[in-house]
Amino acid sequence: MEWCDATAWRGGGLGRCRLLGRLAALACCWGLVFGCSEPVRRESPEDGVAASEAIPSLLHDASALRRALELTTDPLPKPIRALSLRVYPDRVLLQVQDQNQPATVQQFRFKDGAVQGPVAVALSGPGELKDNLFPLRYADLEVIPRLALQAERRAALERGRATHVALARDLPSSMDIQYRVEVSSPRGKRLVEALKDGKIIAVQLLP
Repeated sequence: MEWCDATAWRGGGLGRCRLLGRLAALACCWGLVFGCSEPVRRESPEDGVAASEAIPSLLHDASALRRALELTTDPLPKPIRALSLRVYPDRVLLQVQDQNQPATVQQFRFKDGAVQGPVAVALSGPGELKDNLFPLRYADLEVIPRLALQAERRAALERGRATHVALARDLPSSMDIQYRVEVSSPRGKRLVEALKDGKIIAVQLLP
């Protein structure tokens, strides 16, 4: 099963997804898969939008991120079964199972101090949604700012900065819940992979 971002916040429509090979899925940092056979690229109008420098970076400011996550998750029914969590310097995107309609996924977006959503996420393709969901509480979200900083160091790129952190199951390789951090610089990019507790396990070169 592949899925699309539903946050066409300015365009008013659903995004489109394309199946890619494993390396391309890794290159976009959140190459999550429904089932264990078909990696997908998940595209969103949110991707690539520059963060405002007037606000604290959610990737590096622990208190700002904690507040953003509280505002996003506190109103949701528990336990939260997530499809993915993505943190950018200026926004948080959380996709979760709708507990009233378990076959559907909703996306919530935190930005500029407020939460928008839910917006329905389009799901399609082979595989089972249940295999891709994970209890959000299983991951240590407090490690994200520290992980972003450590990823920048491990990437060893001059002027390298983390552009976003993604949390999802490591399909199709395993059912593990893992972080992926993309670090970008004028001279190149790296993908830093870490366990759900923030322990870094791999650094890969991105094209």
